[in-house]
Amino acid sequence: MTAQSNSIVIYELARGKEISVPIDDETVWLSLDQMTDLFDRDKSVISRHIKNVFDEKELERDSVVAKYATTAKDGKVYKVDYYNLDVIISVGYRVKSLRGTQFRIWATKTLRQHILGGFTINKSRLITKGIDELERAVNLVRSTISKNMLRSGEAKGILKVISDYAHSWVLLHKYDENRLELQDTTKPKYTLEYEEALIAISHLSEKITAKKVVSKFFGMERDDHGLERLLGTINQTYDGQELYQSVEEKSAHLLYFMIKDHPLIDGNKRSGALLFIHYLAQNGLLFKKNGERSINDNTLVALALLIAESDPRDKDLLIKLTTNLVG
Repeated sequence: MTAQSNSIVIYELARGKEISVPIDDETVWLSLDQMTDLFDRDKSVISRHIKNVFDEKELERDSVVAKYATTAKDGKVYKVDYYNLDVIISVGYRVKSLRGTQFRIWATKTLRQHILGGFTINKSRLITKGIDELERAVNLVRSTISKNMLRSGEAKGILKVISDYAHSWVLLHKYDENRLELQDTTKPKYTLEYEEALIAISHLSEKITAKKVVSKFFGMERDDHGLERLLGTINQTYDGQELYQSVEEKSAHLLYFMIKDHPLIDGNKRSGALLFIHYLAQNGLLFKKNGERSINDNTLVALALLIAESDPRDKDLLIKLTTNLVG
């Protein structure tokens, strides 16, 4: 793809050498020559590692490579391939470079400042009434990013969460200045039952336990049957009416309760994300009319991080954020 950088930042290498690093709303970029300087390896070595990253399907080339206009020593402007932070990190692991680790730390910090700074600027374009709730969402993002060293995909997901939420907030504000609620909701046609949830979590546990990346307690219920009670809360009725009357509300509460109430000994975030996606799919809300996922993997990871890091007092904010994204 062809890209245009929002800004250029300077990164100082050893020996007093500098490289100019393009940065946009999602990631930072380096050319092959710049990565050669960064890792202090032969150009052929770096080129081979980049090729292997794509040959081994570790990353998809189309999503991590962009062409930037670069002025050569002869004064002519050429389109040059630049590689994003995911590629840079992958190459850094392959060459086992300490300088690569230092660059990742610097890039993550720089991206965090860029994302938050950019949002602060764009926020001035929003209408001012009711801005307090949106400010709380921004503060939650700020706290989450500060506590986690995020890869560019996760940072991209968090940025999408807050930008999508801001967009829906503005639209809803035009509809009703005094309330934040969905204009259109979907009536549930499917109910997630306790036994079905246990089976889904069990299948997830078997799949990832085989990869030896989780503890033996992953997916195991606590003795107090918290999962059964949690689903009872999601499905409960009062005076003949469901407490949560839409798919959007039910799915948002399901994800929130799974992460914050810890019904499992281990794996609450991943199991919660699984049940959240399963519930949306069964109710026909996982995909948009154009075939795209309503919430992609990066956004789901971002939501889970935000919920996990949030103060319990911000529960209503997280529920509104999630329902608006689903809707």
